[in-house]
Amino acid sequence: MSMPRPWTKEYIERRQDVLCRIIRDPAVLADFAVRRPLPAGHGAGLDERCIEYPWMLSRLKSGPERLLDAGSALNHPWLLELPVFAGKGMHILTLAPEGHCAWQAGISYIFADLRDIPMRDGFYTRIACISTLEHVGFDNSVYAGEAHRQSGLRDEYKRALTELKRVLAPGGELLLTLPFGRYENLVLAQQFDSTLLAELVESFGPAEVEKTFYRYGLDGWQLSDEAACAEARYARWAIDCFLNPGGYDLAAAPVDADLAPAARAVACLRLVKGA
Repeated sequence: MSMPRPWTKEYIERRQDVLCRIIRDPAVLADFAVRRPLPAGHGAGLDERCIEYPWMLSRLKSGPERLLDAGSALNHPWLLELPVFAGKGMHILTLAPEGHCAWQAGISYIFADLRDIPMRDGFYTRIACISTLEHVGFDNSVYAGEAHRQSGLRDEYKRALTELKRVLAPGGELLLTLPFGRYENLVLAQQFDSTLLAELVESFGPAEVEKTFYRYGLDGWQLSDEAACAEARYARWAIDCFLNPGGYDLAAAPVDADLAPAARAVACLRLVKGA
């Protein structure tokens, strides 16, 4: 089947259809839970959300808990209606209001910077931070206006990480995903490399750490390892698209041969806070 050009209307429609099927497939979630190789063609032509969402969901537990979505990556009706979110005291933290709001489902919204979270110590049982930490200290004006334009403050993510650890309860889990490969300043974010990732883990000081890597290729996404992902490059043309919403000619974009829409590798980390 032919793949639509990344970030076109056709791509967005296919992306949502595929994501909805993936996150509701127990067999796929089981593959993520035990780190098995994925079916051939998984997420071919799609961005890393087809890895990040099922990986995160495979590590969530049903039942009551205090869950923080740090960055609002989960703020979609087709995600929040999943049974695993039922009964949770869920907060979504983001810089500015968004088009969709699920307050009717008992979800609370916090508009704040991750570097200064307005919650008490140890409040959350679990935190999901999906492709968000890499944006801290970079140009977030596209998402939240000119007040949030910064220029490549490489280590600012550590301030956010300190806050995430502070509001996490002892024994609680931080489920974290990041674009991974060769270090790149992407203007609105940075791509983490092995050095930066090691600094992140050391800065958090987890009692337990689990690292899983996935790599994008012509046949979609597949389970990989850190060494095999070390030279992965971000689809740089996509940055121009993200920085010029509504003003970028997608039909003329110099799309890469593998149709990579964004990252070509992703690191998924489960960090457990000590007692």
